[in-house]
Amino acid sequence: MGCIIYDPKSCKAVAIISSKATLRERVAQVGYWYLKIKGSPITKNIKVFFITLDEDGDLVIKKPTKKSRAITKAIKSN
Repeated sequence: MGCIIYDPKSCKAVAIISSKATLRERVAQVGYWYLKIKGSPITKNIKVFFITLDEDGDLVIKKPTKKSRAITKAIKSN
C-alpha cells in the first residue's frame, strides 16, 4: 500500500509512505524510487517513508545479512 501526502495549498507532494507486511518485493521498489526522487532537483525535498511489520523477520536477523536488510540499510545511510 502506498500513500502520498501533499500540501493542499500548493498541491505539491511532501511525503510518500509505502507500507507492507513483508519486505520481499517491495523493498527493492522503495529503494529504486527513493533514489529517483532524491536524484531530481524537482522532487529531492519529498520525504520517503517505508513502514513494515517485517513478518518474515528480515530486519531482525543480522547475520547472515539478508538482501532486504542490506537494501534498507543502504537507503537509511543516504
